[in-house]
Amino acid sequence: MTLRLNHLTIKGLAILLIVYSNICFYKLDTQAVFLILNVIAGVITVASHSLRKVKLTIPVAWLTCIFLMFIISGTFRLQAGTFNWDRYVISYFQCILFYILIKDIVADLEYEKVLAYTFGLAAILCILTMYIQEGGFFGRELRSVGSTLSGNVNTVGMSFGILSLFMVYYYGKSRKILVFLVSIAVMAIMMLTGSKKTIVYIIANVFILYSFSKNKTKGKIVLISLFSVVAYLVFGVDYYYELLGSRIIDMLGQLGFPMNNAHYSYSTEIRIYMIGEAFQMWLQHPLFGGGTNYFQAQTATRYEYSHCNVTELLCSLGIIGCALYYLPHITFIKRLKKIVKEEPEAAHFSIILIVVTLAIDWMAVTYSSFSTMYIPIIFVLIMMEKHYRMGFY
Repeated sequence: MTLRLNHLTIKGLAILLIVYSNICFYKLDTQAVFLILNVIAGVITVASHSLRKVKLTIPVAWLTCIFLMFIISGTFRLQAGTFNWDRYVISYFQCILFYILIKDIVADLEYEKVLAYTFGLAAILCILTMYIQEGGFFGRELRSVGSTLSGNVNTVGMSFGILSLFMVYYYGKSRKILVFLVSIAVMAIMMLTGSKKTIVYIIANVFILYSFSKNKTKGKIVLISLFSVVAYLVFGVDYYYELLGSRIIDMLGQLGFPMNNAHYSYSTEIRIYMIGEAFQMWLQHPLFGGGTNYFQAQTATRYEYSHCNVTELLCSLGIIGCALYYLPHITFIKRLKKIVKEEPEAAHFSIILIVVTLAIDWMAVTYSSFSTMYIPIIFVLIMMEKHYRMGFY
């Protein structure tokens, strides 16, 4: 068992390096560090002999198809702006590595532990890197943390959210206090990014804990208590309120909810407008879309994308491309019954991953983001492979 666990820890290290490189070093001035970390991760994967076991399984075929679709469309059907084909190529190979490594880990009985520790360490490394670059997170001028890392604060917040899901899942099974404390710390920091999307991950984590409660009455009490704590932090603590809570109030007020303290939210209004505008554009080319960056080419808002994954896929790739992208989500729901019967806890966790993914996809464009955003659906695909014996080794 020790030998096996060490073998899995090496694979976890490779995953950690990819995640860490994505969150902290995918930018022009640190591209050398990014490439070095990914090369090391690739070497570890090859050295672990996992590549010899790779077959053209359904997940590999799906990843290959959607990234080919993105690259072909971006190369031959670009309607505006530029297309960074290298970003998609890198993300594709990272996703394949994620699939190989996570699949090997899930084949072991202690996979929850390995994944939780891997993502927990990755989160800690990212937070330390952010602290070194930005200084203290509290008691400073009110501004979002994470701006010095890759992408933007929304990307950083969502990445931390994904990592926290796997940590909370393992805590629900093991009740390891250290894992829980690290999870709380990660969620506290990710809220400081100021991204409203982090609330979705926190709510998901509360439901993960609820799914592990054997006494559902007590579980509901805990559920309400945790929601109350989160609500108090976001709306009762001045620092979090100014950074995050006030933006949620403004958004709800803009959507028509009776909020006394709500102010006009241009962000909410423009997002609603862009979603409606994008649907109208899609109707002009319903089957295959208008091509990559079609929204950017046609919008009256001057934004480069519609801030919604569903509408962006529909505009660029049509109903065919959008359906192909969300095929695993639909397939999982159809095959849920067997997975619930054989591995109920993993099934419930996978359901939460699907729901979170779909919710976030209405709030952000994720298909062109870091490969880290693909981790939830890759895990779900591996669960389907495992229980339907589709080339699972």
